[in-house]
Amino acid sequence: MIIACTHDLEIRASMSLVPASAWGTIVLLNVADQQAAASDQLVGSIGNLKAGEPLCLAAHQVSSDFGDSDGEWIWSATDLAALLQQGLPTGFNAPILIYAVSPAEVATFANDLAAALRTAKAFCGGTVYGFNKPVTVATTPYPSPQQLATNANLTGTTVQC
Repeated sequence: MIIACTHDLEIRASMSLVPASAWGTIVLLNVADQQAAASDQLVGSIGNLKAGEPLCLAAHQVSSDFGDSDGEWIWSATDLAALLQQGLPTGFNAPILIYAVSPAEVATFANDLAAALRTAKAFCGGTVYGFNKPVTVATTPYPSPQQLATNANLTGTTVQC
């Protein structure tokens, strides 16, 4: 499952280029929703993950947060960890990819999320992946979920609880 956690039209449009067989369901959060409703929709969508289905969350890294570059929807790592803890199906153990658009620097949100999940004692033993290079929609395709662990552009952090 791949979820657009942003209003950004470029990120949302890029998801139509992702083969459905690669990431499964594509979810575009309702742009009419305010932050709380978008969070609820995110939890509901995550709750529909099938066993073994990987999860990709796509948005901008904004300072140390994740969401819209203009701040309309924005989640801290702690916020998103709580939403994942609430929504992930029991026993979920597929990888999570954070596709954090950050053209000028390496995004650190995936590492921050793994640390927040560890603190929350959620997704224990699971792996959160993030890019180890700056990311732009135009030059950074969504990687194959089957090759996250071997992709040289990604770094995985195991949630040690």
